[in-house]
Amino acid sequence: MSLSQAFMVTLYLSMALRTSSDLESSLVSVERIKEYLDLPNEPPEIILDNRPNPKWPEDGSIQFNKYATRYRPGLDLVLKNVSCYIPGGQKVGIV
Repeated sequence: MSLSQAFMVTLYLSMALRTSSDLESSLVSVERIKEYLDLPNEPPEIILDNRPNPKWPEDGSIQFNKYATRYRPGLDLVLKNVSCYIPGGQKVGIV
């Protein structure tokens, strides 16, 4: 009788563990969906008040003056004060 009860306790513990892990997986997916819902909307693809000059680009050159960026708001800058000029017609690879 005690051996049978020991097997039943083991079965119940494994079922409880599986149920709790399934519940945790479900809650993680709900948290992820909530996180995506709270993201700010992307701006529209075309902003009519902020269109470039119709002649743009005139010569195809690229110029950065003291450019800085970060991976997302709230993190430290990963690029700081990058300045460069790339003449038109040049091939550029960024690694």
